[in-house]
Amino acid sequence: MFQLIGSGFLAVASIPLVIFDIRERRLPNKLTLPAIAITLIGLLVAADWNRMAVALVCGVSLFGVGTFLSFRGWLGMGDAKLLVSIGLTLGWYGVDLLAMGLALAFGLAGLVVLIRVAMSRITRSSTIALGPYLLAGFWLALFIRLSR
Repeated sequence: MFQLIGSGFLAVASIPLVIFDIRERRLPNKLTLPAIAITLIGLLVAADWNRMAVALVCGVSLFGVGTFLSFRGWLGMGDAKLLVSIGLTLGWYGVDLLAMGLALAFGLAGLVVLIRVAMSRITRSSTIALGPYLLAGFWLALFIRLSR
């Protein structure tokens, strides 16, 4: 169960992260960086090196993609750092669970954006706080995995 230490931190930090992101459109380093460190420590203590390798590849890959998207202006760096913790945790259980979590996150975000555009609440050039959707996708995927 050591692999869930990072999830425990994210459980505590999820509400503040959502509030920060909705209010300020940013995810603060004081929450995202400890989430990465605590998740890594938990995975190291769990000591399943094959799973650790997959989790590291997932976390590093998501950070790379997130950083690229941030430089393009399509994603914030806070989202990229949050994706590391999400990638590490869900990647521990397999790439398929990570794909599910991301699909849920972006599917929920897309649905909300479509509804808000249809209601004329936002325009095509508006930005949204992505963190709440990333966390929702993460928690839904993790719940599905752990409830099996």
